[in-house]
Amino acid sequence: MDVEDLYWETLVPQRPVQRKSFHGWSAALRDARWWMATGAEAYITNYGFRELLEDPHDYGYDRNDVPDYTAAVITHLFIDIDFFIKEDGEIVESRPDIYKDVKRIDDWCGVLDVKRKWRFTGGGFHGLIKADGPASKLDDAVRFIAAQSSARIDPGSENTATCKRVIGSTNRKYGNYIIPVSIDEITSRTREELLELAKSPRDGESSLGYNAWYFGDVVVSQKKQLETLGKYSRKVVEDDKNKVLSGYGLDWNLDFCPAMQHLIMEDRPGNGDRRFVIKYLYDVLKIPFVDLVDKTKTVANLFFNIMANKKKAMHAIKERQCEMIYKRNRRFHPYKLRLEGLCPEECSQCLEKRNC
Repeated sequence: MDVEDLYWETLVPQRPVQRKSFHGWSAALRDARWWMATGAEAYITNYGFRELLEDPHDYGYDRNDVPDYTAAVITHLFIDIDFFIKEDGEIVESRPDIYKDVKRIDDWCGVLDVKRKWRFTGGGFHGLIKADGPASKLDDAVRFIAAQSSARIDPGSENTATCKRVIGSTNRKYGNYIIPVSIDEITSRTREELLELAKSPRDGESSLGYNAWYFGDVVVSQKKQLETLGKYSRKVVEDDKNKVLSGYGLDWNLDFCPAMQHLIMEDRPGNGDRRFVIKYLYDVLKIPFVDLVDKTKTVANLFFNIMANKKKAMHAIKERQCEMIYKRNRRFHPYKLRLEGLCPEECSQCLEKRNC
């Protein structure tokens, strides 16, 4: 599908309405460049979208419509590798060796002659890998690359709503421009040297490789051992969760199997993990979107309150994941958890509950 036939979003943190939708890549790029000329930071969604959805309830966005993030057209994979790991805006880990991660991913692409290119953002690197596959498998594709290359990729790369910085825009935090870089520059220069290089804008983005990687049939085999899942059922966690769940007639241990407990308690749950939890609440536990008697009881409130990572939970709510799953009757499929090594074949707890 032509990029001018799709909808794209721009994100400008300094703009009153931070995210806006445009029909056609050219229109979105013009908007981003207009704001760049004012010195603002500018982002564009990594993917174009086939349609827009009305957003009458304004889930955190000051705008009238948003793209249908499930209808993304994937022509490449966006890979975000950061120097600093943050939680709630605070740096919790510094990663000075991310050059090795970038090199391993680039080497993996090189073996398959997959087309790729890299950009330096000041806080890390953005990679664009030519690819083809359904949007529903995006999280699997990113995790597969991470597993194959033993690289640590930011979970935001698994999300079709994530935006990339536009080349030539500024990163105000570090005072640099977003510039294209070669793999040789990445592996031979320090971050300080790259920041110095990025004090001026730079053109001439180049790429390596030719092929597009098809990821539609990828199966992720993550290193998640079933015997470790039980650690999340400690009494302190059980008591904390039951304070919330009791209001919905639920129990942490009776209604949530170890696999679901694991996803809920993950420090950095990916986009697919969050959808698993919402589908479980909808399809297995039959939680209504809004309780008709007590309208403070919504699936969004329950989801937010049980998830360990509140920031990621709020991100999913703002993306309208709850509403889309309920409106489109998205079913919970335990076999997908089994593919990730989270759920044993003999477990039927969720199926039994769904059929009650």
